[in-house]
Amino acid sequence: MSKVCSIALAAMMFVATGWAATSPVEVLYVAETQATNVSLTTYNVNPDTAAAEQIGSPITVGAANVDPLTVNGNNFIYVWNSTDVWIYTTNAQGLPESEASQHLTFNFPHPVKSFLVDPDGKFAYAGMIWAGPDLNNEAALILFTIDSATGNLTNTEQAVAKYSNDYTGIVGFMFGTSGKRLYASYFDNAPYTCNPGYYAYNVNGSTGQFGPEENLVEVSANCGGTAAVAVSDTSTAGDSSCCRQGSGALGITRQRRTG
Repeated sequence: MSKVCSIALAAMMFVATGWAATSPVEVLYVAETQATNVSLTTYNVNPDTAAAEQIGSPITVGAANVDPLTVNGNNFIYVWNSTDVWIYTTNAQGLPESEASQHLTFNFPHPVKSFLVDPDGKFAYAGMIWAGPDLNNEAALILFTIDSATGNLTNTEQAVAKYSNDYTGIVGFMFGTSGKRLYASYFDNAPYTCNPGYYAYNVNGSTGQFGPEENLVEVSANCGGTAAVAVSDTSTAGDSSCCRQGSGALGITRQRRTG
């Protein structure tokens, strides 16, 4: 009998600069799902050879999505799915405790599609994406605060961003490495349109609130071709192709500095 399983890599080549007294530790988490069980295995990665060495034993967790955080010398990982989030403390090698230090159920009206931890360790955001009653594309981000000593979350129940559009739908959310901006990827499927793009929100480092939505980059694409976009804290990129070999464009733009 064959076993159906899926494997997710989390925090791949994650550099935990505060996790060792003398040098950084690079950590790789592998979440493997078999039936209804998820096991999380921790590896330390050699930065020179990229060889990964397993440390400790796998632990059983409630989901396969993992987001690590180091703040004030304390180390945590957040394990989440569409309904719940668990917080685990880790040792200096990134190995989590076998039991979660906190477990929260979201109790939102829609499933959580993204759970993001601010790299500064002050805030986290639950991102929901759903179809409204008139089939509009809807999205919202709910603000959590993080206790820097315990990693524990507090749900403020504040929606720091709301989104609704007839044709353009949010696909997912991500942070840049600085934590000063949060990016929302989208897809515009208006008639005869197949355009991917990114919105950006400036994040207030004191309150966790968002500034106005900024349409950061969009690629005008032929629906019979291909298109892709990418963003970082320093630049945006977009490419598209259509029609025939050699037909297409690639554009790279440096972002203005924020904060």
